[in-house]
Amino acid sequence: MRRGITVIALLVILFVLAVAVTLLVPWVANVQRAAVRAVCYNHLRQLGWGVDNYRDATNRYPAGTVPGTSLPPEERLSFYVSLLPYLEMNPFYEQFQLDAVWDAKPNKSVEIAHISYYIFECPQWRASPRGEEQATRAAASRGYSTLTPYVGMAGVGADAASRPAGAPGIGLFGYDRTLKCEDVKDGLANTIMLIESGTDLGPWLRG
Repeated sequence: MRRGITVIALLVILFVLAVAVTLLVPWVANVQRAAVRAVCYNHLRQLGWGVDNYRDATNRYPAGTVPGTSLPPEERLSFYVSLLPYLEMNPFYEQFQLDAVWDAKPNKSVEIAHISYYIFECPQWRASPRGEEQATRAAASRGYSTLTPYVGMAGVGADAASRPAGAPGIGLFGYDRTLKCEDVKDGLANTIMLIESGTDLGPWLRG
């Protein structure tokens, strides 16, 4: 005679399944967070690799803004544009108008047309409610799509980016400042190149 499953056995099975799901859901969420965090870290690492490639090719670190223009620093293209050829994005670099303001229509058109600029974003930040709100507002009001949390360190003080090479408290990136390795007095191993910030983010194109 075949015997069916008892009510007690069924309850035990359901209880075990409930416990398993309770334990599994947080684990999956943690794995997903770790994966996204790894992507953000890898983007920062790639940007650092681009800076090193630039330095190796030119014997200098890039200026904080694209040189060769009389525009005020806040209107220039950022040093990230200078890195594009060293990040295997030379075709995109050649489409920018380097002497135009960062949000000139041709420059914004290039930025919006190429999703390859994901490297300047951190999906962990973008997926947050605050990040999504800022990105949506930026795209609607100014017409650019990619905000970046990655910031080149200018040094200590509000005027650090405008101080010349050799001045105290400067970092690697100044508006018009280019440093050689020997200019980094504290040593490259003791000097922060790039950081990731969660506040006051702006478009990667802006100097």
